[in-house]
Amino acid sequence: MFFANPNGPTDGRTDRRHRNIMLPAQISANGGGGTKTVVLCVSAGTALATLPDGEPLYNVTSLDNDVYVLRWKETEQIEVFDAETYALLRRLTVPDLEGFADMTSCGHSRCLYVSDYINDCVDRVEVDGAVTQWPVTDGPCGMSVSATTHNVLVTCHDVCAIRVHPPRRPSPRSDVQR
Repeated sequence: MFFANPNGPTDGRTDRRHRNIMLPAQISANGGGGTKTVVLCVSAGTALATLPDGEPLYNVTSLDNDVYVLRWKETEQIEVFDAETYALLRRLTVPDLEGFADMTSCGHSRCLYVSDYINDCVDRVEVDGAVTQWPVTDGPCGMSVSATTHNVLVTCHDVCAIRVHPPRRPSPRSDVQR
C-alpha cells in the first residue's frame, strides 16, 4: 500500500500515528517543471498470528524458537511466545524499565538488549531472566548487534552518535558521530 502524506516525516522515520515507515521521494510537479517532496508509506507483510489481547505491541525480536514482545504498557515485562504456535510461554521482568525505545537480540550471547531513554541505559536480559543494566547517556534509542563481533550498537539521539559496546561490558569502546 502506498500513499502520500505531505504532513508526515520525510526522512525515513516512523510515523507513530500509523506505525508505518515513511520514505521520502521526489516526483515531478504537474505544469511547474520543478519537483516537490511527497512521502510514501510502505506497508507490507502478512499477519502471522494474533497475540492475546492486551496493550499495543511496541517492539519484537526473536531468539531460537522464541518471540520476545514489548507492549506499550506500564509494567516492566517482556512477553515470550513460542515462534511456531505463538502461545505465551513466560514473562521476563526488567526492573525500572520506563522509556523503552528499541529491543534486539544476540544469538551468540543468548540475550536481549533493551534501550531505555528515560533512564539513560541499556538493559541486557539473559534468556533465563537475569538483567544487567548499562548506563548509556545522551538518549539511547535504536540498537543493533554486530554479526561478527557481537558488539551492541546504540544510537544516541541527543548527540547524533552511535555508541559501540562490547557484549558484556558496560563502557563504550568508541563513538561514531556525524
